[in-house]
Amino acid sequence: MTSTDTQTTVTAYLKALGEKDLGALLATVAEDVEYTIPGDSPLAGTWRGREQVLAGFVGPMAALFDPDAPYATEVLRTVAEDDTMAVQCVTRGTTRDGRAYEN
Repeated sequence: MTSTDTQTTVTAYLKALGEKDLGALLATVAEDVEYTIPGDSPLAGTWRGREQVLAGFVGPMAALFDPDAPYATEVLRTVAEDDTMAVQCVTRGTTRDGRAYEN
């Protein structure tokens, strides 16, 4: 996979996440994916493989946010090389208890 392919895939993933489209999201995640959210937030961690990403990140993330409220990721910067990409971004949404979320 080229860095252009990787960037296209990550962009599609973030779009599917924002649209809450699980089918489109799954289409962007390879079986051997490694996904890392740095930091100490409830969503921080590293997951390896599609099933771990779904169980360890996507499911818990969905449980935190209001399913009817907008959810958006603003990409600030990306660095891509071959099949690896780092994304610096800000995510905004509303938690299930009505609080604004920005991280």
